[in-house]
Amino acid sequence: MSHRRLPADTSWQELPDCIYLTERLGCSRLALSGCKGAGCTFCQSREEQDASRRRAEARLASLDEALQQRIAAKYYCGKRIWLGTGVQKKGEDGCSP
Repeated sequence: MSHRRLPADTSWQELPDCIYLTERLGCSRLALSGCKGAGCTFCQSREEQDASRRRAEARLASLDEALQQRIAAKYYCGKRIWLGTGVQKKGEDGCSP
């Protein structure tokens, strides 16, 4: 957690390695002013987030072609980004958000 500025008077060592932990020791996912700690059901490390994304992409790739095409058209400007073409957010290439 060296990339975050943490107050000296806080026991930040006890906080989990969570991607949603803010500089003020809050939660950006739940918009809380304080971290709930390791017991939080939304606590997620970078590795867990990557694994979740890979599972979602594998699930999308396993769908039939017609359904993949409809999902791509509706959410990804017609591109099937789950087939390994890289991460692209809606609206990045001029497609309306």
